[in-house]
Amino acid sequence: MRNNQILKLGLSFLLPGILFFFPPLQMDSNQGVVLSALVLTVTWWATGIVKKSVASLFLLTVFSFWGSTPLVEIFRFPLSENFVLVLFSFIFTEGIMNSGLPEKIIEPALEKGGKEIRSLLWMIIGLNVLLIFVIPQPFARIIILGTILKGFFQGRKLGQDLIEVLMLFTFAAAIVVNMMFLRGDIILNNALIAIAGIEISEGLWIRIMTVPTLIFIGLTYLLFYILFKQVLLTYPVTEKTLKHPYQETYLTKKDKRNLRLILAVVFLWMAEPFHGMGSPAVIVFGTAMLALVGLIKKRGVGAVNFELLIFITAAFSIGAVMTNSGVAEILLLPLKGLLPEEFGVLYLLVIMVISMVMHMILGSNITTLSVVVPGLMLIGEGVIPALGLVFVIHVSVSTHYLLPFHNVILLIGNGKGLFGSRLVSRYGVGLTLLMPVVLLGVYYIWWRIIGLL
Repeated sequence: MRNNQILKLGLSFLLPGILFFFPPLQMDSNQGVVLSALVLTVTWWATGIVKKSVASLFLLTVFSFWGSTPLVEIFRFPLSENFVLVLFSFIFTEGIMNSGLPEKIIEPALEKGGKEIRSLLWMIIGLNVLLIFVIPQPFARIIILGTILKGFFQGRKLGQDLIEVLMLFTFAAAIVVNMMFLRGDIILNNALIAIAGIEISEGLWIRIMTVPTLIFIGLTYLLFYILFKQVLLTYPVTEKTLKHPYQETYLTKKDKRNLRLILAVVFLWMAEPFHGMGSPAVIVFGTAMLALVGLIKKRGVGAVNFELLIFITAAFSIGAVMTNSGVAEILLLPLKGLLPEEFGVLYLLVIMVISMVMHMILGSNITTLSVVVPGLMLIGEGVIPALGLVFVIHVSVSTHYLLPFHNVILLIGNGKGLFGSRLVSRYGVGLTLLMPVVLLGVYYIWWRIIGLL
């Protein structure tokens, strides 16, 4: 370990150490241990000083002994159906990648539909929506789409500035599109409902989120086009369809068999309300079918991101422990004074600002939701419907960012060198200004219409 890493590690203990030895706001010693461990872990998560899985295991250990919370609540995620869903999504997605179908189907479509910039942007949005029903794991999904699109852009010999802007649009569009459906981001969306302790079906999620999110997608398209118009207009307009590697061979008999199998699994997902099989059962069945035809080997288990699963387990536990230990009530009591006594537009704006500020500080969506959702549900009880509050926080946190580390999807694209932090910040500032309009002018109106708020 380098000297500067040792120094950073030592500094990370400074504030938690103070909280441990001098618990604030008349907390008892147990509460001081819980709070200091949480602050230390969040610091490690945000800075990367300590490996995320190690930091998460540390937090789970402290919570288990000093959290005043039953172990079944602390380890709620690995004991839930969502764990099965997320776990098998990694393996199922590996099978999709091994089939080679995404490239064979998407590239020809791009050649036909991507002849001018506006149609290309809408096609990128459409591909993000379509792939939700084919590739369940959101990170793998955006990596596959990003890789295919980058190859397409390079094949058309686009300028590097234009490629970066288009790649940012691809990843930014995915963030918003993933909110349309519960299965859009099986990690984040399921984390939200687990942290909030609510039950929600795919159908109810669609009723709450799909219509306003479609409008939000249109607004983000306009915002992006305005901010990057000069670069986007350098995209060459072409009337002819360029030759792509799959024009001659296209789909083999084996490809068609694999495609039918994948479409059958997609149909089972879409028909959930009718056949009664839950998403975990469907994805386990789909994974077994892909394994039978040889698309998943034993090494497919290596596709599972166990570090992420440990992190999610720790993040899920925060809300329950903060509430049961009494820390959440003590910390958030001062915030109650910032909120109006009655529900209204101002109340929503304050919730939005609190959520966004906490997100800018904590960085991770799941971490922010695990801290903010239980706390605001506690102080908002009796003023705003719990389900409505959860979705207000979700929109405020999950679609807003200023830097790549504020969203894992952006972090993936930035980490792969597909776009820089400056582009993210430029778009993020515009998005920040748009958020009040989106929340109050789109989501709030729709939610009033359907009776959510």
